[in-house]
Amino acid sequence: MTSRGSAVGAMALATFIVACGSGDDDDNNGATPKLKTDAGSSTLGGDGSVAAEGGTEPISEADLETLRNGSCSDWSATSTALPSSLMLVVDVSSSMNERVGGRTKWEITREALIAALNSLPATTEVGLLLYPNEQVQRNGGGSQDVSACVNVDAMIAPAALGDGAQGQRQLLIDELQAADLQQGTPTHDAVWAALDAFAQSGLTGNGFVLLITDGQPTVARGCVSGGSLGSGVDPEPIVAEVDDAANRGIRTFVIGSPGSENEREWLSSAARSGGTAYAGCSDTGPDYCHFDMTTQPDFSTALNEALAQIAGSVVSCSYPIPEPPAGETIDPNEVNIVYTSGEGSVLILRNDQADCSVGWQYATDGTGIVLCSETCSAVSQESSATVELFFGCESKTTIL
Repeated sequence: MTSRGSAVGAMALATFIVACGSGDDDDNNGATPKLKTDAGSSTLGGDGSVAAEGGTEPISEADLETLRNGSCSDWSATSTALPSSLMLVVDVSSSMNERVGGRTKWEITREALIAALNSLPATTEVGLLLYPNEQVQRNGGGSQDVSACVNVDAMIAPAALGDGAQGQRQLLIDELQAADLQQGTPTHDAVWAALDAFAQSGLTGNGFVLLITDGQPTVARGCVSGGSLGSGVDPEPIVAEVDDAANRGIRTFVIGSPGSENEREWLSSAARSGGTAYAGCSDTGPDYCHFDMTTQPDFSTALNEALAQIAGSVVSCSYPIPEPPAGETIDPNEVNIVYTSGEGSVLILRNDQADCSVGWQYATDGTGIVLCSETCSAVSQESSATVELFFGCESKTTIL
């Protein structure tokens, strides 16, 4: 399985030190602070412009204080990362009772999901829909309500996990423990119901769906099961549903459990359409775009690793840019970001490359700042760390 490079951990508090105006630096005789960086790379264009390529570099206390207290830092605002909401959509059809390495697929999956839930920070919003989780009402004719093939009454809407023993985290664990494995695989109705739960909740942050399934869907949208619950149905409408969700900002991860060997192409397509594919993957293999468990020598280990990567990706590293005071504007070329942990402070450099791994870049809609994947992973590992955004001083993107 290809590693996607995200770690699990709590999201750091982000403190926005927002400055307007050009200002001068007293410690540098009126010049903009020269904060050396050599971890990233940059290329000077023919017109002298810099193509930012990210990186990090330790920053001295003196230089950090220059940013914090310089004449260009005359007002501030505080914010936290945008919330992340994850909806778990998990296949509990009867085939999950099949054994892999001495245990059933469901026992392995349940154990891994509980471990993943326990690893996530309290602020992460998580919901759960097991499907079908009830006896499917067969219907070969017109469509039925989603409740005819998916136990939506047992669905847990996304909410912050919290720290309490009786909070959302425990509700999710209890529901996993109470799963009712039944025949039938109404994957499309389950995905639709999960996306509808997001719509009903008024999602304001980053939305994610994690689909885990071990086989071919056997019930079409509208709980249409045809003549047999073991007969497959066309999975392409599921891919289209996931693609539509991605266009609305909700990304979908896909895990194909053992048993999904013949379904890898559409599962890969769903992950790609859902916006979670990694570079170089292919819907025809051998490196599929979803998390393919079918060739893993140890399902339990591989599943835990996949869930850890997904959990790390879900932890939010998106920060809204605060509104400046009346009459002021923020120059996008005058932004600096500093990450401070127990090991000291580092300057995080802007990275203008698509799918960046180190540094930061502006959100596509221009309203916020997003840490690149590896930088997000590092920041997320320390709950006491802070991320400070300084506005008003020239952005550092290269060796000075």
